[in-house]
Amino acid sequence: MSIPYSLIKVLGDEEDPGLDRKDRDIREQKKFLLNDENMTGKYLGAVLDSVRWGGQTSVAYPMDVKELTGFIENWMEQNEDNFEELFHQESVEELYEKLELPKREYEKCPRKDSHKGTTTDLHGRVRCTETIERKVKPNFHDKFEGFDELSETEKTEYLELIPHDPIPSDIRETIERRGPEAVSEHWKDIYEGEEERIRREYEEEDEKVMERDICMAIISEQGYIMPLEKVVERLDVSSRLSGNRNYIEHPFDGWTLASLTEKWYNQLPGEETPPLYSKEADEILLQNL
Repeated sequence: MSIPYSLIKVLGDEEDPGLDRKDRDIREQKKFLLNDENMTGKYLGAVLDSVRWGGQTSVAYPMDVKELTGFIENWMEQNEDNFEELFHQESVEELYEKLELPKREYEKCPRKDSHKGTTTDLHGRVRCTETIERKVKPNFHDKFEGFDELSETEKTEYLELIPHDPIPSDIRETIERRGPEAVSEHWKDIYEGEEERIRREYEEEDEKVMERDICMAIISEQGYIMPLEKVVERLDVSSRLSGNRNYIEHPFDGWTLASLTEKWYNQLPGEETPPLYSKEADEILLQNL
């Protein structure tokens, strides 16, 4: 985590640019700022820094992705006449040697280097068009729908179901060399039973192509106008395995998120504002088809 901007100011004998919460806890502060124009005239970095917890390696906001995006949208609405001047006290160029939106950029397909072929989707993202064959044993598999991180789409995944081997390797070796009569009745019964029959069927069954799928992994997003919601989501480092999506965790303070929000806003020339939400980006795309 970079050194928090407020701490840099204080260490430099300058005034702390943060907001005074006046004994309000983080959630009370969030509620306070969303009402009665309490963010009017305030820097985005300052208001974001006042609604987050801090740690040595990260900060956390008590909001999910859409809520944090909506919080920033509310700040823009409260400062609709001049929010372009209120992202940060200092310019991105003055603060950072390099600060980029979390866009993906690879020289080759991130799923597999040998994949060939690309296409550019309607949002401007370059994707891999390699055909992938899903081969499994027809009677020994399960399938489920899951989210594929590389393509950011729902895909069907196949799981091979390998039968349990009911016989220890040394007993099986004896049976294969000398026949089932060479082992005890217990192992002989198992060898001639249902579990062993299923195992043999598995060994003898050939794989079959169940589905042909297009890879669709994202290779480049240089032409992609990234919604703010996607920026917030990509930067989140909280564990997706925990199942707790009621907070956002970033490895930097609110002032850095404010600078990244400014980078998001400046994706388009002139006075045109990039989409805030992914759904909004899809709707704009459909309107222009």
